Amino acid sequence: MQVKTAILGILLAALVAGCDSKSDLCIPACEGRQCGIDSLCGQSCGACPSDEVCDEETGSCTCVPSCAGRWCGDDGCGRSCGTCGAGELCQANGQCVCAPDCTNKECGEDGCLGSCGDCGVGEQCTAQGLCETLEVPCCEGRICGPDPCFGTSCGTCLEGGQCDASGQCVCVPNCAGRECGTDDCGGSCGECETCHGEPAPDMCNGHVCMRECCGDCGDLECGVDPVCGTDVCGTCPEGTVCDYVGRCVSTELQPGEPCAFGEVNLGAGECLAGLTCLGMAPNPEVSSCSDAVDCCVLGPWNFNLDCVGGSCGYSFCSVPCTDGGCEGLFTPADVSGTCYCIPMFFITGAQSSGEPCTFEDINNPGCPMECDSGLACLGESEDPVNMPCASDADCSAFLPGSRNPDCVNGGCGASYCAAQCIDDACATGFEPITESGNCYCRPVP
Repeated sequence: MQVKTAILGILLAALVAGCDSKSDLCIPACEGRQCGIDSLCGQSCGACPSDEVCDEETGSCTCVPSCAGRWCGDDGCGRSCGTCGAGELCQANGQCVCAPDCTNKECGEDGCLGSCGDCGVGEQCTAQGLCETLEVPCCEGRICGPDPCFGTSCGTCLEGGQCDASGQCVCVPNCAGRECGTDDCGGSCGECETCHGEPAPDMCNGHVCMRECCGDCGDLECGVDPVCGTDVCGTCPEGTVCDYVGRCVSTELQPGEPCAFGEVNLGAGECLAGLTCLGMAPNPEVSSCSDAVDCCVLGPWNFNLDCVGGSCGYSFCSVPCTDGGCEGLFTPADVSGTCYCIPMFFITGAQSSGEPCTFEDINNPGCPMECDSGLACLGESEDPVNMPCASDADCSAFLPGSRNPDCVNGGCGASYCAAQCIDDACATGFEPITESGNCYCRPVP
């Protein structure tokens, strides 16, 4: 216990001795200073608020102006960042904006691209921004639709026209159900084309393109075009004829030609080697006739119909099928267990524009060829004096092939199905002519 007391006494004695040493004490010189370091002891005299800075020389806290991005208003230190121009207001964010001015105004602009208000129906805004009553509808510059003041009509558009928002009549194109021709507004609803893709404006009839048959002869040298059924594939030289696949061969009877089948087509001759004469013998129980025309009810004309003893029959040369199929204008048929190629059924009638038709004795294969509905069969009678002939080939010296020339009774004639003109005009490939006071379209040479 005495030891602890002695130690404590020593420590207190040392502490008292330190406090008596005046040379170790320093009093900071901060009088009149708010901040900064005192010049005597190097100690702090205080700190400034976050929005102020310390002037180290004077020890005073001063405000820091804040005008970044600001054009006007308080800088935070009681001073200004700038002033706005005439007619502008300073916003809280320090930006100058246009100050709307509607003083003594009811309508019109507010000076800042805004509006001071709208006038009611039947009123208009004056230059002073006041609404005044109108006495007449305001249709100036408008030709249709309601006037914006009273709602009365400023006029109506003609048929096909439409009134737009500005009161003007505009044309509305009309191509509904139209393939070609005008759209009634100076534009086009489309163009017609030929089989070869060439423009053909003459083929437009009543906004519909007149269809033409586009033939395709392929490798055929002669005979009928299998697509359109017209003689467009060429003619064979003398001593040859066109066979069933469109080739020029010798004059012996070819497939499809009439042959002597019993009494049917008697005297027609025999078929080419390798071909068979097929036919149907006359049967009074099936048909009766006075001539071959009466037999048209029995079958197509290309079966070579013949009236024998008051009954109808037919005959033709036929080639056996190849792998069950046939070429050209022939179709396979089972005859007593053997496949033969017989002529396709070409029913008389429904001939299109420009195709041959039966005109008197011209282009009469035995059964009359009639034109399609709406077409007329026109032609030229045979003329042995001015257009003599021994065969159809001789007629090319007198008549164009487009009119389907035919040698009948030693004279050339022609026939074709013709459509009536439209506004005295015809489609491409045809020319207008007058027959019995009416305008028809004839194939051009």
